[in-house]
Amino acid sequence: MPPQRGDVSLIFFVIMVLWWIASNDTGLPSNLGDSQNTAEEQLAHNRHVFGVLNTTSYGDFTPEDSDEPSYLNLTGFKAEDGYKWERLSAFKERSDELRKWARGVQDGSNSDREGGRGLEGRIYTNVTGVVRGNWARYMSGLVGGKERRSGFNLSVIAPGVAWALTDEELWTRNVTGREGKVMLRLDEAAVEEMIVQVTKEHVTEGESSAKTEEETSKREATIEKRDISDGIERVDLGIGANPGTDILVREIAATLTVQDESSSGDGHEMRMHGVHWPNEGGVLLTTTSDKFAGAFGLPHFTTDEDHFTSSAEIMKKICYRRLQKLEESAKENPKSLLEPNSGQIDGLPTPHCEYILFAQVLPLKFNGLEYDDRSPKAHNFVQELENELRFPNGAPIPQVPKLQLSTIIFSPDCGFMLESKGPPEFAPVDGEHLIGLKQEVWLETIRSWLLVFAAVALGQALILKDQCKEASTPSTVGRVSIHTVAMMLLADGLLFFTMSLASATLSSIFPSALLTSFAGLMSVALGVRFLVNIYGVQEPERLEQERAQAAALAELQARNPPAAVRSAPVITAAGVDTLPLPIASSSQAPPRNTSQNVPIIVPSDQDVDAEIAENVNATFAVPRPTGTPAVVQQSRVTSDITPYYGQFILLLTVILLLSIMSTTWPVPIRTAYVYLCSFTYMSLWVPQIKRNITRNCRKALLWRFVIVQSLLRLSPFAYFFLYEDNFLFSESSWTAMMVLTGWVWCQLVALYSQEVLGPRWAIPKRFGWYKEGWDYHPVLREDNVESGGLPIGLVKVPLGSPTTPGFEETDMSVDERDNSKAGIRTVDYS
Repeated sequence: MPPQRGDVSLIFFVIMVLWWIASNDTGLPSNLGDSQNTAEEQLAHNRHVFGVLNTTSYGDFTPEDSDEPSYLNLTGFKAEDGYKWERLSAFKERSDELRKWARGVQDGSNSDREGGRGLEGRIYTNVTGVVRGNWARYMSGLVGGKERRSGFNLSVIAPGVAWALTDEELWTRNVTGREGKVMLRLDEAAVEEMIVQVTKEHVTEGESSAKTEEETSKREATIEKRDISDGIERVDLGIGANPGTDILVREIAATLTVQDESSSGDGHEMRMHGVHWPNEGGVLLTTTSDKFAGAFGLPHFTTDEDHFTSSAEIMKKICYRRLQKLEESAKENPKSLLEPNSGQIDGLPTPHCEYILFAQVLPLKFNGLEYDDRSPKAHNFVQELENELRFPNGAPIPQVPKLQLSTIIFSPDCGFMLESKGPPEFAPVDGEHLIGLKQEVWLETIRSWLLVFAAVALGQALILKDQCKEASTPSTVGRVSIHTVAMMLLADGLLFFTMSLASATLSSIFPSALLTSFAGLMSVALGVRFLVNIYGVQEPERLEQERAQAAALAELQARNPPAAVRSAPVITAAGVDTLPLPIASSSQAPPRNTSQNVPIIVPSDQDVDAEIAENVNATFAVPRPTGTPAVVQQSRVTSDITPYYGQFILLLTVILLLSIMSTTWPVPIRTAYVYLCSFTYMSLWVPQIKRNITRNCRKALLWRFVIVQSLLRLSPFAYFFLYEDNFLFSESSWTAMMVLTGWVWCQLVALYSQEVLGPRWAIPKRFGWYKEGWDYHPVLREDNVESGGLPIGLVKVPLGSPTTPGFEETDMSVDERDNSKAGIRTVDYS
């Protein structure tokens, strides 16, 4: 019977979409209360923390001082909060060591700001990009030689916040491993920048340049808003600070991902904000949440008074402008201030470990050698290099050096410290700190490789076109496995959907993604056409299987007839009557075998199964008294494939959703999922091998089609499994690539052996895994020559056959033939 329509699949798809939307609900918690009052409380809290930032000065926060510790009136910076600030001094010392090592200063004799000029012209001044590397646990500054854990009273730290859980063991972002991996995405788009004039008399306590715009203009600071769109800066890098008296400082945001053996997915991901000193290469970042006002206390994480002053000035400016925007938006919509926390359980904020990060940009390296030219000309060279990356004019530039940073991470509440692996503490073989690409180089890499993938998809479409031309008859099409073509079509459909989504959402890679999606669409279109052709040709086989299943079911029912049902008495006014048993329907009669006398014509390519099935199907399609069944039989081949389109799209959607969800799974489970999908996809020749065995066919596909398709479909795996610097930052695995390549090679060897040795040469007959096929080339032996049998044409001629209607069956010799029948000649080759 034909498959049912895809109504159930459509309903299931709608249910999955609704569940997906509901599972990502970002609504406000039900216990939030009046939004107007809560918004006012949020505004009052922001005004308070901004006031603390506006009035604080260097040295106000010294919790590591054992004699006279001092704290701030900020969330997380109070003595009663219980944070582990005793390791803050170790964090500052390690930050200063990283800064000195980058400048080449080996001791503390030249640790003043004059040494900062040693990095000008040798480092990137815009660090927008992605870097990654390995980290190790930093054990310096521990009290008692080990990390201590203490309980926190969240109701005291952040009163009024309904936390989803309070157990410290269940906090997120808690890193317990000894080593792991870290990735840092830096973003300096649409940022504030300031040149702070530093004199001997620093800013006095209580004085601020961020109270009003007029007060800011009176201070000795030049503020410039940078116009950046799509990660491209529209500014001349010639502007800068005087290294002797000025400090250039800039706002920066970043996304930090820390992974160890206990983390799920790609690791613990968090958003951080802070400041960047472009001329010195220092980056200071911190997280901010309901239990930690990190951004408002960020200046106190600096190592000296000059950096404190510069970071405080720009943070005042940033926080003041954002506070103004909050007040304006609160007047229009109070709920705009009540955005849910990034990590929530049932709408309630989840406590997590807070992070403070210092990163130092390392000097550029050309051809593996550190760039050590400190002349003004070298300074201009790096500026011109960055300008050419942002605004390509075709100027000749060398190979763009990678972006490299060293980093130290400190968690004030969870008490651990992490540092990047690299010199001088670690050997270069263990790591080179954090290495990556600037955003312009990274985007150009993505565009280039997308063009390569487009060429691969186009090559798949062209070689599929050649195969479609070769399979031009029903017998040759019938040999091809529909499941092999469906697996290819599924992969091409995933490529088309993914690239279409990327071209619609990512403007920076729009042309390349659009071209790749178009190439994938061409491959999908040719694959669908070929798939429909295969489906139509192989339809008689499916009908025959359905009839065989129906006959087996009828035979089983005949052997085990159902129990006789007693007739139910019917009580009427005339008495009790009994209904007669129903007469057996004529449809229960066994069907006649109308295919006994069907002539069998052996085709030229000796694939007799396809012609037999076609002739049998034509016999069953003889018109009957009513014309409707014949019409249904004719249109069945083209109508039955319609529901499979919906099932195909549903399968694509499920794979896409699972792939997206797998990014949050633990690393072993996600890796197993990727390997399982890859192995299943590269098993595309297994259905064809099975098809050859079933049809007893030696060769079904062109060898150039098989080889080229195998190489083209292995090429994306080779890029992601073998190339460490791939644009998705996936882990390379030579073992996985070798397994996939070996598995495909085994399938090709099996196909070749079927062509040379026969399709069933390694399949034992006694198991009954296949039906016996027609042997067109039997092996002749010497004892068969004198066996007495005659070759084809010298056996008994059945008179009355379509070829000899006038003859009767006879065994007469040549001499005894009737002269009237002398027109027929028989040659004895024995």
